[in-house]
Amino acid sequence: MNKKKGQNSEFEEPLFETPDEELSVNEAPIGPDGEYVEEFFWVRFSAKSSPNETEDVDLTVNGEKLIIAREVNVIVPKRYLICADNATYPMYRIRPGETRKTTHHVKLYPYTKIKRATKKEYDAMKAEGTRKMRENIKRYGFDVTPDQVSGD
Repeated sequence: MNKKKGQNSEFEEPLFETPDEELSVNEAPIGPDGEYVEEFFWVRFSAKSSPNETEDVDLTVNGEKLIIAREVNVIVPKRYLICADNATYPMYRIRPGETRKTTHHVKLYPYTKIKRATKKEYDAMKAEGTRKMRENIKRYGFDVTPDQVSGD
């Protein structure tokens, strides 16, 4: 399978064909008034790769937490994708008689970018997710496992 530039998972093909230039996460877009313009993307976070990982993806940027379901297409602001890109852990090479060496870093929350989204779409999806979360907290409380919550 060919891994395309801009794709973060080598196991999934993108669901939509979008030019990579449109999905750049490295440049801050500036609006006509010279202010930063928030960008939003449809993404899909990969499934857990070990039992030690969390059920959901928890990303916090400047004190704002976003809880994101895995293996579901969701809209995420660019700043949270940058956070996910920087959430890594080192992999080491250990050989007898040598010091431990870092060979590379692995992303804790790998994802596949699908296409751009709008703020209106993001706000609607976030409001729905917040509503469901509040209903579940009201119904089950804070101390609940995911399998106790119905998958409305």
